[in-house]
Amino acid sequence: AAPSSPKAGNHPIIAPTMTTPGQRPFSAYLRLWAIANLLRISIGLNAGTGLVGSTLDANFFSLATLPALVALAGLVPARWSGALPLVALVARAATNAAKGSMMSNSQMWATQMDAALVLSLLRRLGSAARHGSSWSSPLSAEDERAVVGGCARTVRWQLAIFYFASGFWKANTSFLHPSYSCAGLFMVQPLEYLPDDVLFAASGLAASAVPALARAIAATGPAFTLVLEAVVPVLHFLEPRRFPRCALFGLVLTLAFHLVIGLTPPPSNVSTYGVTTCTRLFFVFPDAAAAAVGEMGRPHTAAGALLCAGMAAAAAATLALVEPYHAVAISTVQGEGKDWHAGWYAALAVLLTRAAVLEAAGGGEEQAACGGEGGPPAEKEKSREVEGRTRE
Repeated sequence: AAPSSPKAGNHPIIAPTMTTPGQRPFSAYLRLWAIANLLRISIGLNAGTGLVGSTLDANFFSLATLPALVALAGLVPARWSGALPLVALVARAATNAAKGSMMSNSQMWATQMDAALVLSLLRRLGSAARHGSSWSSPLSAEDERAVVGGCARTVRWQLAIFYFASGFWKANTSFLHPSYSCAGLFMVQPLEYLPDDVLFAASGLAASAVPALARAIAATGPAFTLVLEAVVPVLHFLEPRRFPRCALFGLVLTLAFHLVIGLTPPPSNVSTYGVTTCTRLFFVFPDAAAAAVGEMGRPHTAAGALLCAGMAAAAAATLALVEPYHAVAISTVQGEGKDWHAGWYAALAVLLTRAAVLEAAGGGEEQAACGGEGGPPAEKEKSREVEGRTRE
């Protein structure tokens, strides 16, 4: 179909969609999903983790079967009408559900968002079966756009609800008290990155300024967190095609929020939270995110080489930054040793930032949204006729 004219309300410089011919957003997302889940499963092998939900992954199925299934789903997501991803998504949901109350919040969120993707995939497969398509056939690019487009809004709204609930249940006297609030701890602890002669100064300006700064951060941290977790849900709830700048700001704000949590020195750092949650930011701009993943898979091109170099540099810099702290302390969640979650999160943040840049730039060929309703009716009908003849 011919490209449709993008309309972004009062924001013409930001294209509402960015679909290129042959774009495969489902495959792109499954690759990110596979990396996030393989990292999360690996924590079950780390003796230092204090997260019981992760230790429950240290069973025969989760360690001998699930990693292979997840890896295959990421490597060949379109084969057999997406059967491998379907089985992998359901299997991962089952292992999380089996943890019961020991399942972490981010895994609970992820399982519910994965359910939206599974339902969208099943709906598409059912539609294809009614039109005579074989289950042994691979997913087409159109199938992939339909699957992602069918659940993108649901996933965004789920994110909005989860973040809102996270803030809503913090509205209590304990969280708002600087002496008890985890917000003060998370926001004060990064001061450990200051040089020791500044952090532990016994005289001079630093001796009074650092404690005063710490007290100010601890006092304002709880309220700041509540405001942040009230703003983020609103930004994710808004439709990106109608409010593109809000969507861009929401994505960047969410990445920054989780970056601070991930860089917090152990034992309080929780980079798993960012990896698990921010992987789902793919659904804010699925077309642009798929294009960014496509660039990542083409390192021989100028854009791909630059993106891969940026991701590698971000991961290396993050690991180097946290290494001195992880060498002498154990993370409650990630356990002991290198925090590979933090390294991948930094790379993922670069990738999603690239997606935001592509979305803001319009990406060259603007078409209808992933699985959306764009394009002139006549062109859509023509596309359906061509597809029908191909299947026949």
